[in-house]
Amino acid sequence: MFVPWRWISRRMDDKPVITEKAALYSDDTAAGVKEIKFIYNILGILDSKASALMQFDGILLAVLAIVAGSSAPYCVWLVLVGVALLVFLSIASCICIIDVSWPFLAIAVPSPGQRHIDEELRELRKVMHFREGAYRGAWFLSALAMILMFIGAVLFVAVQPRH
Repeated sequence: MFVPWRWISRRMDDKPVITEKAALYSDDTAAGVKEIKFIYNILGILDSKASALMQFDGILLAVLAIVAGSSAPYCVWLVLVGVALLVFLSIASCICIIDVSWPFLAIAVPSPGQRHIDEELRELRKVMHFREGAYRGAWFLSALAMILMFIGAVLFVAVQPRH
């Protein structure tokens, strides 16, 4: 076992509420539980897609760095700056999707005789729609970056001196 974990473990609180929520969500007959599971599934899919898109954007930045290392003409540099800006904006959108903070998780804390599933569902739907929009935006920005990168490649080849 990781040795410092013993020291860390003594300073952490146990979270019995997680066990209570797990029991609540394992009851598929409870109202809203299937929808909550579906939304969490969609959020997980969006998370993995955003991670893959950020990796793709990282590859684009690596290609930009290689091209920037060459003696590119001014018009190509302008295109490179535009591509870099689009890629950084795409990455920023992806970071909004992969946000680790999920404040709505505290809403559906099972308590005797009272379940706040409706409030959690409302917040989950908002988060899902926001993250879907952010993913569409990130994808669109990456697609624009690819188009601009293609234009830059054509310019780079076109303005190269021929020997």
